[in-house]
Amino acid sequence: MTETVLDLLKRAENFGDIAHPGTNLGSAFITEGIRDFRSRESIKNEVWEALKDDNLSMISICGTGGVGKTTMVKELVQRVEREKLFDVVGMAVVSQTPNIKKIQGLPSRGERKGHKIMLTSRNMDECNKMESEKNITMKVLEKDEARDLFREMAGISNVQDLHHTATEIADECGGLPLAIFVPEDFNVPVEDLVRYGMGLRLFKKVENVHQARTRVYTLVDELKESFLLLEGKGYDYVKMHDIVRDVAISIASTDKQWHTLQSEAKMKEWREEDGYKHCIAISLLYEKISDQLNDLEYPKLELLQIWDDCWSPGLPNNVYAGMKELKVLALSSSFPSLLQSLDVLRNLRTLRLVVAGLEEGRSLEYIPSGVLLALSKLEELYLPYRFGNWEPMEDGRKTNASLSELDTHHMTALEISVPKASILPEVSVFRNLERFKICVGCTNEIVADRNYAKVLQLRDDASDIKETGMKVLMGKAEVLNLIKVINMKEVISTDECVEQGYLVDALQGIPRLPEIQLPYFGKLRELNIHSCHELKYFIPLSMAKGLRQLHKISVEICKEMEGIFNNSEVDDEVEFPELTDLKLRDLPNFRGFIINNPCPGR
Repeated sequence: MTETVLDLLKRAENFGDIAHPGTNLGSAFITEGIRDFRSRESIKNEVWEALKDDNLSMISICGTGGVGKTTMVKELVQRVEREKLFDVVGMAVVSQTPNIKKIQGLPSRGERKGHKIMLTSRNMDECNKMESEKNITMKVLEKDEARDLFREMAGISNVQDLHHTATEIADECGGLPLAIFVPEDFNVPVEDLVRYGMGLRLFKKVENVHQARTRVYTLVDELKESFLLLEGKGYDYVKMHDIVRDVAISIASTDKQWHTLQSEAKMKEWREEDGYKHCIAISLLYEKISDQLNDLEYPKLELLQIWDDCWSPGLPNNVYAGMKELKVLALSSSFPSLLQSLDVLRNLRTLRLVVAGLEEGRSLEYIPSGVLLALSKLEELYLPYRFGNWEPMEDGRKTNASLSELDTHHMTALEISVPKASILPEVSVFRNLERFKICVGCTNEIVADRNYAKVLQLRDDASDIKETGMKVLMGKAEVLNLIKVINMKEVISTDECVEQGYLVDALQGIPRLPEIQLPYFGKLRELNIHSCHELKYFIPLSMAKGLRQLHKISVEICKEMEGIFNNSEVDDEVEFPELTDLKLRDLPNFRGFIINNPCPGR
């Protein structure tokens, strides 16, 4: 053995390096990307002088996509703010499908005294139409600049053996800095990819949502590593630059099955070529495009996604008549005709309603009674914004939808807000849920936790909640929020000490045994209790043995709270190996993390 090791060590002396440390991108990603380019210095100086020129009110920077226009503007904006060249600086994106509300208010030419408008465009004609007084052209990087940048971003500046390969790759990028180190541009919810993929059955050999989510995040990570996607604004968002997006749309459209319709001209061309007959997926981005969807048959359409206010209020009630194979529908508009005609979509599996204008406080008022019941194959319902008009289950004169309409469906995902626990359906709706964000007792809020797939928020009367199917969800929840729950002395009743004032009767239908291990909160990662003034503790210590995944506890403003766990058995010992975040505030009767009280309800 010794001789073998010595022989290997001797042979290793002639073994070269197999890895080199990568370059720390750091702030170079945003601010250093163009600073040292010779071909950019003169352009930056020219733009800066134009910004200081009182005789110019509008300046444009023109160049091909990805050449670095936006990056340069951001750097110049930082300099403007640093040197206080202007009092106020604002930026707005004017895309192919602009949001007029966000870009209106630009001063007319005669009102621009003291104002300066700097715009970027791929089209010089557009700049001239905007009456730009100075157009500055930005060309691609020179070859040596592009090659140096690529070597630096790849961390191989000092690796001579790879210089030839790096040169070929950099040349392939065409001198576009943004094709070499991909910039930020477009936020994409990763969860949407999971939802749509499940609805369309795109994932092979995937048996449940957990596996699908794992598959999607693995793919996203691989794309990030290839610089085709970037980190987004939150845990479950990624960003896609318009260059990558354009290429993706182009590739997806080659087989005439996947289409992004973002202009009237594109829609007209699509109709004339009968593209809709073979189309599997459509994403609508153009404001008035929906008027042209009438009277067409979409025999193969499986996904329809409509952004912002693409629809016209004059649409007929049978707008979905030609889309009977539709499996995934995502709407961001609240015109009644869009909701009334949903009942023809008997193959629909995923329905997502994100109503335009809700971020400004508006709410969805109406979902027709019977529509959800007709969607017999519905598995996923996402209504993350305000809809508080669910009808009670026993009301025979329903005009609005009832959650009981979902009883016969095999629901696997549900995001809703319910104003009262009394209108919640039976356990059957919740039994098969694999992900949910449900708020009970909520009228003007949503559950917006992006870090977890199973979130339950309760803020109602405990006596009403305990009669519902919340017992099932408590066993699945990763996050439990108890906020202003009244008539709650215990979360779970495990003995006869408390005759009333609990959310769940743990022993209902179970024989009395000396020691009972119940499957509550086995998935819980985060617990938040706020303003529950009758609650003395969360759960018995004997039931806390399953909370090994719990990493955060927050208890605030609870007048009677004495401890987090109650120990009625002297020998009980529990460990919380993952608990890293503990917040306790405004608890005047708090005695300790674990209290000893054999019958706290008395």
